[in-house]
Amino acid sequence: MILSNRNINSLVDALLCELDDEARRLASRCQQLDDMSSALLAGDDAALEQLLSAMDTSALINVRTDGRLSDACRRLGDALGCRQQDCRLARIMERLDPSQALALSQRRESLTSLVDRLRQKHMEAALLLGECRRLNSLMLECVMPRGQSVTVYGAAGTENWQTHDANLDTEQ
Repeated sequence: MILSNRNINSLVDALLCELDDEARRLASRCQQLDDMSSALLAGDDAALEQLLSAMDTSALINVRTDGRLSDACRRLGDALGCRQQDCRLARIMERLDPSQALALSQRRESLTSLVDRLRQKHMEAALLLGECRRLNSLMLECVMPRGQSVTVYGAAGTENWQTHDANLDTEQ
């Protein structure tokens, strides 16, 4: 069933705007992860702190953006007669005229590409952080006496870390 009226057109335009905002947000997150990796490799603590603060702020914005996107999709789905559980872009596109469906399809493809890129950047950042942790542990092992406990900070807060084999005996 193809529907086309001013109300549907305005709802489609609102959804397209939200999808564009989502694309900008995903591209920004990819750039933030690139910048974080660069700051880590450069040892630029000030830039890293500033970037982490910006990432925290953008996480709050993401919650609002996600809500607006879901709401725009739901409103358009309701206007097109989609059931709540069927309110997906593919189902909505079936009920729109071809030009509107094409615009939504292009946004959807763009978002899919950005999500794949973000997953890749996230994996690269996670690997870099894991390697940094490994190198930091090796350095601590070199300077701490054997069997002495060191307080380190992990994702869950403080942890006591035991050196297993010290490469350097600080008592000698």
